[in-house]
Amino acid sequence: MIIKMEDVGLKPEHTEAVVKRAMFLAYCACGGTEGMGVFKARPGASEDEVWKNVCTEGDYQFGPEPNPDKVASIPVEMDCSIYGDYVFGRMMKTGFMFNRVQGTITGRDEAARTSYQAWARKYKSHKELLDAALACVKEELHERSG
Repeated sequence: MIIKMEDVGLKPEHTEAVVKRAMFLAYCACGGTEGMGVFKARPGASEDEVWKNVCTEGDYQFGPEPNPDKVASIPVEMDCSIYGDYVFGRMMKTGFMFNRVQGTITGRDEAARTSYQAWARKYKSHKELLDAALACVKEELHERSG
């Protein structure tokens, strides 16, 4: 599945905001931590904190220095690929590829699995998750434009 920002009434510069919101919505939809994730739990994490965790693979930091930010280190014209395995102990196991210049987001076509992706209890597919993120970003842009 590929979503083009122009096809949904947004500009290419909104691409990263949509992916960021999708990852936050997935995180929130997980409900709680799984197994040993309790040691990484951060109840009430903000959207920015979740995004940073996804971009730096924060649940898999083993050394004293933080992992590099995968999105910030990629030139804006290149494709970015992000994946949230466990995020603050919540089993997300989802990711997207996106291009900030072309304004495209690529996600999986198949249905999400509740036994593997905790967010699937609320969103049945990556498309449904992205649709929710698109709606949120559009609403915020509309509110800002007054």
